[in-house]
Amino acid sequence: MSRLYRVLSRLGQDLFGQDEQVEAEARAVFEQWFSQLDPNVQRMLGALITACDALPLLSRSLKPLSGLPEKSLTRFVQTVRHPYGMMILRLVKGLCGVVYLSSEGLTRRLGYGIRAYKQPSAPPPPEASLCVEVPSGGFEARYDVVVVGTGAGGATVARCLSEAGLRVALVEEGELATRTHTQLPLLERARRFYRQNGFTLAFGMPPVMMPMGRTVGGTTVVNSGTCFRTPHFVLERWRNEFGVQGMAPAEVEPLFDWIEQELCIAPVADEVLGGNGQVVRRGAERLSVRHQPLNRPQRDCHGTGVCALICPRDAKLDMRFSMLQPAQRHDATIFTCCRVERVLFEGERAVGVEGVVLTPAGGHFRLLANHVVLSAGAIYTPWILRRSGVRHPRIGRNLHIHPSVSVFSRMPEAVNGWSGVMQSYGVTEWIEQGTLIEATFPPLAIGYGLHPLPGWGPDHQRLLESVAHLAGVGVLTADEHSEGRIVCLPGASEPLIVYRLHQADAQRILHGIARAAQIFFAAGAECVYTDLPGAEQLETPNDLNSLLTSDARYLNLSAYHPGGTCCLGEDANRCPVDSFGRVRGQTHLWVADASLIPTPTVVNPQITIMMLAARVARSLLQEV
Repeated sequence: MSRLYRVLSRLGQDLFGQDEQVEAEARAVFEQWFSQLDPNVQRMLGALITACDALPLLSRSLKPLSGLPEKSLTRFVQTVRHPYGMMILRLVKGLCGVVYLSSEGLTRRLGYGIRAYKQPSAPPPPEASLCVEVPSGGFEARYDVVVVGTGAGGATVARCLSEAGLRVALVEEGELATRTHTQLPLLERARRFYRQNGFTLAFGMPPVMMPMGRTVGGTTVVNSGTCFRTPHFVLERWRNEFGVQGMAPAEVEPLFDWIEQELCIAPVADEVLGGNGQVVRRGAERLSVRHQPLNRPQRDCHGTGVCALICPRDAKLDMRFSMLQPAQRHDATIFTCCRVERVLFEGERAVGVEGVVLTPAGGHFRLLANHVVLSAGAIYTPWILRRSGVRHPRIGRNLHIHPSVSVFSRMPEAVNGWSGVMQSYGVTEWIEQGTLIEATFPPLAIGYGLHPLPGWGPDHQRLLESVAHLAGVGVLTADEHSEGRIVCLPGASEPLIVYRLHQADAQRILHGIARAAQIFFAAGAECVYTDLPGAEQLETPNDLNSLLTSDARYLNLSAYHPGGTCCLGEDANRCPVDSFGRVRGQTHLWVADASLIPTPTVVNPQITIMMLAARVARSLLQEV
């Protein structure tokens, strides 16, 4: 571990300056955090840091990166331009951000702190109870329906079925996040409640970070909360290209109405919008493009800005409160720390699931049922199906991830972008062209770790000195032409995610970055930052042309909305699942999660997933 930290320390001092107190805090953070990571994640990060240290040796240097003198190190990292070398440097730079920006000394120096934007006038409401079963060893039980996963899809289908009188069991791999957990450091929350400790990666050029929740309530507990109805042109495409039935507006609008009412979905209020949202609103108004405060499931939000790391006031109405509590009032059972490994069959009929208990006692479990619903998400539902022997050729293919890239700007006024609702304001002018721009500024360490700002050495240090003046947006792009897939390697405990970004989608991303820059300049930005070579700092709108000729291999992408890997539709060759969630070739086996989504939704898909899950529940009830 000391060897790995030595590399991070050299880069960290280059990025954040030399400060003995900060260095001591960063080392303590790294040692405690790294020692608790999943062993697979430790090996991946260790290999990444080792490769980074070796980069100078590939350029005929006689010393590794950690052995270079200070000025030589800065010169070297500034001149790396090979796509693979830049990819490695970016990822390790992000790790430096995670570690060093968890230092209280550094964040205090930058003026950063987690605090409510709107001063609370009363303490948070009492914590709502949600009872879960944490097995102390192996077990077996029988229910009417077993639902694998407790996210947007699983929680919704479980509520609908339990309210109809069925005995429902939900199986969740993660643990229950409580209000007590909101007192933990942000890095510890990410480690405990994100899958693979927050380091899920889609392999390709460029690689894509894909943070996903691993907790009761799924990713809805650790997402921004942004909610859009599925655009009508997307639903129409599903009907025309995939033959999806039951998608007429008259059929889905009542479901959207019900979901929005149950989740108390409303636009972000001005009193918690924060400076970051105000910048984007101002720029959109001056450009006369469509814009709006984003809709979120909320109750008494005070704009603490840590939506992606468990709301401290339970103000974001994720699945724990909006769907799982009502399901539990109708006797649904939630098993936590249980990893489903396969579906059980008698002939072609699904009769239950089996897997392993992840508590220290360990053991195997088996849950038998009349119906099985897989809601493990677009990555793990096809993985479970493959491991269970289901062999439709398109299972695990057609992966779309809604790639996102961050764009920052320096404003003349203090923005304090981390204060207020984390994802607050949207520009919807270009949705029909596949681009959505959202004002978003995650907590400094975690957000910085995923989307490094440009620059190294003194340039980077000066940039961070003005961090209070930075505004940020995420540019989300419908990856219409790109496709990934889920690979099940023999003996592997996790699926391999492979993704190829198509050039046409890369161009759409670059145009999206240019549009975000236009919004910032219209709002009065002094400059706009990207980390694309040759376009790191844009001083005027005239500089935007340099963006459009950038090499797509240098894009710094993350993604939060994987879908499509078990897409629904009536084309049996193309769609492993029918229009209402039934898995082809099997009986009593259903899918109800983002893997059903056949094409990119363009917008945040939580409401889409819930709508599809409600349709699955209705169809299942017709067969009971």
